[in-house]
Amino acid sequence: SPEPVDPSVDPPVVSIGLPVHNGERYLERAVQSILEQDFADFELIIVDNASDDATGAISERLAASDPRLRYHRNPLNIGAARNFCLAFELARGQYFRWAAYDDCLEPSYLSRCVDVLEREPDTVLVFPGTNLYDEAGNLLKRYRHPIGLTSVRVTQRFFHSLWNWKYATAIFGLVRTEDLAKTHLLQPYKGSDRILFSELVLLGNVRELSDHLFNSTETVSVRRGRGNAWWSAQEPTRPTFDRWRLLGNYVALVARTPRFTVVQRLGMTGAVFGFFCRQWPRRALVDELRAGARYGWRRMSHPCASTSARGGRVDQGVKEA
Repeated sequence: SPEPVDPSVDPPVVSIGLPVHNGERYLERAVQSILEQDFADFELIIVDNASDDATGAISERLAASDPRLRYHRNPLNIGAARNFCLAFELARGQYFRWAAYDDCLEPSYLSRCVDVLEREPDTVLVFPGTNLYDEAGNLLKRYRHPIGLTSVRVTQRFFHSLWNWKYATAIFGLVRTEDLAKTHLLQPYKGSDRILFSELVLLGNVRELSDHLFNSTETVSVRRGRGNAWWSAQEPTRPTFDRWRLLGNYVALVARTPRFTVVQRLGMTGAVFGFFCRQWPRRALVDELRAGARYGWRRMSHPCASTSARGGRVDQGVKEA
């Protein structure tokens, strides 16, 4: 359990939640980059998702060295989505950001982002440009998001959150805690981070800083394992229809957003269906239907077959876990 927090102590301005599973290779580097920020009024909460490597020992040692750091360990792997949500639930600050165990921040990251949120009450989320590195530390790309993502027009922001999701680094920006609490956070299915980001851009303005203050590591070797078991900590015993669920949640998000007029709802719904008609989403939708048909055929052919078996716990994660 995390160390109890003295209720007489004022909450920090910023809370940083760092969910992790088996992150011994990069964790200390990531934590040190946070502790060395030139903005000091923050708390860092490491949420260890039942790691079986040195993650726990590293976290405990770091927590003992700095009172701003709290450590929580889950007795069982609860899946990436739930662990991300738990990191947010433990936060007390006015502003919040998720941190990945394999990413690093430049020293002025927090101060620059806090300054924007303090000056711009209509801004919900702020994030800097990204330096993208490979696992060996080689710079692959200096990335900026499409300019339409930071448009003052809500329809433009939603459109670009839908169509331009090449690198999901904006989800690790600094957000107003009260606004993040209005979303559904992350859900235990692949792609739910897309919905979360679209929810945020519909709540208010989004800003990207011109400076590249976020250093993201492309840990491809473990990212390939981010299937349903990574998100939920359970191997699915039946088709999960993740892409159909994503499509339905996009349509529902457009339908319930009060900022859209009727005409805008129709236009954004068309944009959603247009996106899912692209080659890879369309193929994923068809593949899920085929998997569902095969599953249904097996059930009808073998009605007595047991489908109650559950898969084992997930062993690896990235940007989490």
